[in-house]
Amino acid sequence: MNKFYVYVYIDPRTDRPFYVGKGFGKRAYAHLSPFNMTHQRTHFANTLRKMAREHVLPRVRLLATGLSEGDAHAYERFFILALGRRDNNTGCLCNHTNGGEGNCGRIASLEERFKKRQNALDMSSETRQKISAFHKGRPKTKEHRQKIGQALKGRKHPPEFGANQSVIKRADLQAIERCRQLAAKQAKPIECVDPVTMIVVSRFESQHAAHRAGFNQGAVSQCIHGHKKHYKGLIWRFADAL
Repeated sequence: MNKFYVYVYIDPRTDRPFYVGKGFGKRAYAHLSPFNMTHQRTHFANTLRKMAREHVLPRVRLLATGLSEGDAHAYERFFILALGRRDNNTGCLCNHTNGGEGNCGRIASLEERFKKRQNALDMSSETRQKISAFHKGRPKTKEHRQKIGQALKGRKHPPEFGANQSVIKRADLQAIERCRQLAAKQAKPIECVDPVTMIVVSRFESQHAAHRAGFNQGAVSQCIHGHKKHYKGLIWRFADAL
């Protein structure tokens, strides 16, 4: 399906191009999203932020449309080679590569996803703390959340995607152990009380334990957090609640 295109960003003050990319759908304008404008740290993103501070809106032009993915890669390489890159002193573009790489919407292979997950697991605690500190206190705007929702709406993974994810998680013993430790740490004892006599009928070590005993965990959780008054004719609450 020939849905790909190649685009260029132009500085309206000088009419000079400063970035060439490829994609499909709304990819050409995704660089201007709030997330990319605040989180990306590339030369291109820094240029966009500087233009935004100076109240300058870049022009986006499509250089070629109706392309296959292979043709889009070829056109991108051609335009980057013709215009040149700033980082190697050959031209005016902010691109850091000669183009022709990237997924363009392709779902990564099982090996690629496993490698990415493993790299994240091997990350040092110091690096994790730095990443956490960077993202802390940076809530997504309503517009940003809506854009994410629209981008994911109707998206479907191939049948083998779920099976591959299952294989990755089963192979990742460290992640399994961390999930168990986190669940044990967050578990709080709960109890169900007769609403008339206010006598404790049963106690459970966690909501999941109540689920194993045959109660609906979602309904129990709703009662505990005040969204429902009763479930199974009982009041549910944390065991240490007054």
